[in-house]
Amino acid sequence: MYGLLLSLKNEIVNIAPLGRANYVVPGWTKTPMAEAELADFHVIYQALATTPLRKVAEPRDVANQVAITSSNQASGHVTGEMFMDAGGIEGRLLNRPEDLA
Repeated sequence: MYGLLLSLKNEIVNIAPLGRANYVVPGWTKTPMAEAELADFHVIYQALATTPLRKVAEPRDVANQVAITSSNQASGHVTGEMFMDAGGIEGRLLNRPEDLA
């Protein structure tokens, strides 16, 4: 993930005359591909134990971040950035299993 961001940082000089380029990096998201794993509470607990928002993202959550990031009105002066759409997972919080029920 970070290697790709560093590549983008190097390339924005070439990309900038053509437009903006940013990354939206989703965390756990309720998709058909993740459905089987997310049916297991132990997997959900592992995914959400350090997530302050205590929820798995809906596809719409990620789509909204992409829309905001793509909008010239909302983000017209933003390029070469990575947006984590992962419920605050970087917060290093530790939720208890009963917090997630």
